[in-house]
Order: sequence, then structure tokens, then C-alpha cells
Amino acid sequence: MKTKKIVQIALLIAIFLVYFTACGSRPLNKKKIAQIIPQQILTVYNPKSGTRTFTVRDVKIENRRTTKTEDIVNVIIKMDDTLVSRTARYTLTLRKYQQGWQLESYERDPRQDTNSPLHPPTEEMAFEAMKAQEFTNFSLTSKDIYLNSADFSFQINEERPVLSVSGDMKINLTWDQSTLSYVPNVESASLTPKLDIIGNWSGEYVIVDPYTNIRSTRRISLNVTNVTASHINATFYNREGGLPISINAEIRYVNSFRNQIRIIIVRNRYDGEVNWEAMFTPDKVIIIDSTDRPSRSIQLNRR
Repeated sequence: MKTKKIVQIALLIAIFLVYFTACGSRPLNKKKIAQIIPQQILTVYNPKSGTRTFTVRDVKIENRRTTKTEDIVNVIIKMDDTLVSRTARYTLTLRKYQQGWQLESYERDPRQDTNSPLHPPTEEMAFEAMKAQEFTNFSLTSKDIYLNSADFSFQINEERPVLSVSGDMKINLTWDQSTLSYVPNVESASLTPKLDIIGNWSGEYVIVDPYTNIRSTRRISLNVTNVTASHINATFYNREGGLPISINAEIRYVNSFRNQIRIIIVRNRYDGEVNWEAMFTPDKVIIIDSTDRPSRSIQLNRR
């Protein structure tokens, strides 16, 4: 009787050993594969949108090649964060060790990546796009929001010390696959700029003699006499006591928002390169001196 019990116990132990050995040799199912996805796959960095960390939502096994010691699995991983849903295809290589299957390496197929937004663009995104262009006084007049894009119309009445702007603008926010974010674009703009720059402006900067290392202060001035929608008339002195340079310059808008205006003061007579340039921003008058390298920017103050 005692011998029979010992035999029964031995058989149970043998069955358990066979069972657990078989379990350890089985390839991992998709649930267990999802648990071993490394953080490097779930983290995406982009210079524009920053670092995003995703959570695995599903793993689909497309095919696999399994031997006693190696398991090569082609999977589609679905993951998301608060804004983006991602689908990526990877080839995972797992190796069997004494403690079970472990991920050895992985390889991504970037051609199979898809990224889509979980939510449409918001008003907050449109307002941030306006603020990024240095507009502070504007109001939303209409909006059309879709799944992956949106159009927002604004009325602008920007009163600033140097350059004021008024009118209407439409901004489009479109989903961008490469940055995993909504990118703003100016759909249309009907803006009227107004420059308040008539009068005398002056500024100074320090130069260093490359041979003697002696520092000296150089003063410049700009006397604006007339401003139209397309031209600026002024007199420029590139040094105190220097000869006056008469200006009848055409206004150039730096971008569609018209929140920065430039005029060319002096070009090099030999190669046509711009030597001196004036830039008017909403709050500043700046002279750009390109006669040396690197060029320098000198802010002028109203006298």
C-alpha cells in the first residue's frame, strides 16, 4: 500500500514536470508578446512635437517561423496616447532560454506605419497658431471642423507701437503624419498694415578693432519722412557725422501674416548683395548690418 502511494506521487510529479516543460516551450501568444514590447518601440521623438509615449492596445500576429530555440514573429502593433493612434509593423526575434522565451531583437518596417489623430483640431490649437505669429488682439468669427483638419476664421485688430495690423485671416489646421501633430497654414488673409514710424530713430553698437582690440561705439540713425502702402521715404546715417543716404524703398512683407516688414537701404554696388536693411516688427525698429560677417542687428529707439 505504501509502495503504491509512492508510485502515485512519483507519477504526479512527472506529469507536472512534463506540463510545465511543455508550457515553457510553447511560443508566446499575442497577449504575452504585447507585454514584452520594449519602451523604445513605444516612444517616438520629433523635433516639432517632442516626445510621445504610447500604450499597446493590440498585437496581431501575421506569421511566424518557430524552431526549438528561435521564434521569428511578424506583428502589427496598435498603440495610442491621448492624441495619436499608431499602427506599426515589426519583425520580432525571440530566443528560448532556461527561463523561457525572451525578446532578442526587433526590426521595424517604416513603410507600413500609419498615424491618425484620435481627435479633430481644437479652437485652442488655432489660438496658439495665432499667438505664435505675435498676434494678441483677435477674435474667432467662424469655424469648420472635420476629422483630420479644420478651418478657423479670425478678425484681427492689432494696435502696436510700430506695426499695427487689421483685417481677416483664415487658418487651416491639417494633420501631419511626419510630426504627429496638426500643422497650421494660412488659407487666406486680407490684412491692412499700418506703420507708425515717421520721425527720428537712433541706435548704437560696439565694434572691436581686430588689430588693436580697441572697442568703440558707433551710432546710426534713421529719419523717416513719409510712409505709403508700398513705399517708405527716409534718410539713413550709418555713422554719426557720416554722409546721409536717401531712401525711397519698396515695402517687402516677410510672410503672409504681414507682421514683419523690411526695406532695403543699401546694396553693394559690385555684387548687388544687401549691405544695410531696416526691419519693422510690431514693437521694434531694427537695422541689419551685413557689411561684416556675421551680420549684426541694432535696435533703434524713437528720439
